[in-house]
Amino acid sequence: MSYEPLDLEGFSAPPPRDLGAVSQLQWLALADLVVDHTYQRDLTPDSRKRIARIAAEFDWSCFTPVIAAPVEGGLFAVIDGQHRATAAALVGVKKIPAMCVVADRQRQAKAFAAINGNLTRMNARAVYRAGLAAGEPKLVAIDALATSCGVRMLTHPRTVDRMHDGDCGAPAEVVRIYDGFGEAPLRSAFAAVLASKGDTRGLLTTVYLRSLAMLFRAKPLGLETIRKAFPHIDLRDALQTVRREGEAGDYSDLRDEIARRLAKLAAGVRA
Repeated sequence: MSYEPLDLEGFSAPPPRDLGAVSQLQWLALADLVVDHTYQRDLTPDSRKRIARIAAEFDWSCFTPVIAAPVEGGLFAVIDGQHRATAAALVGVKKIPAMCVVADRQRQAKAFAAINGNLTRMNARAVYRAGLAAGEPKLVAIDALATSCGVRMLTHPRTVDRMHDGDCGAPAEVVRIYDGFGEAPLRSAFAAVLASKGDTRGLLTTVYLRSLAMLFRAKPLGLETIRKAFPHIDLRDALQTVRREGEAGDYSDLRDEIARRLAKLAAGVRA
């Protein structure tokens, strides 16, 4: 068996910057750990299954330290390792190793988003919530845009029957549209959905938002025009029409169907 040092060849050091306070490895009492739901994810059914599996197979050789930050009252907020810590409590462990970092809530949220967004398959809503809590400029701008349009970005799962007008459960798609199409087509897509005919709950989803953003990027319309036209456009019916006619029902097909209905309206024909 041969050993080699770390391979740094081909890399260049980044510019000097503040690396934050040096972390320390400590053994923390599980009774002193807390979860900050400002940025932390809720325990889903899948999460509970994962915790139960970790507990059933618990082995110190497989346990990696959690990451935590000291908070008021002598407690420690878990940044990474909520599942492992919960599993350890289930098997009767009293203390676990933790890498303790000095970080305010915003920096905790940033660390949570970076660790879980890069290393695990975390729910997109949780990534969005954590990034927003961390003050990521782009997400703050997107959230402000959505709010100005009467849209509320949901950061927890919610069924359509529990949604209100303007609730959007697709934050990751909104971010992708913002990145790929820009602010104006996204704002127009929000306006079109909210002004559309019928019950708009559950319509702020990928298929409608992306199809509309594609349409408005190619053919921009003023917001007032959108608000006057779309009360005559039934988006659900448009998607059903596309599927009945044997189209794949993808974004471009729905975009084209909505464009046809807008053209009929412009020509004075009922859409």
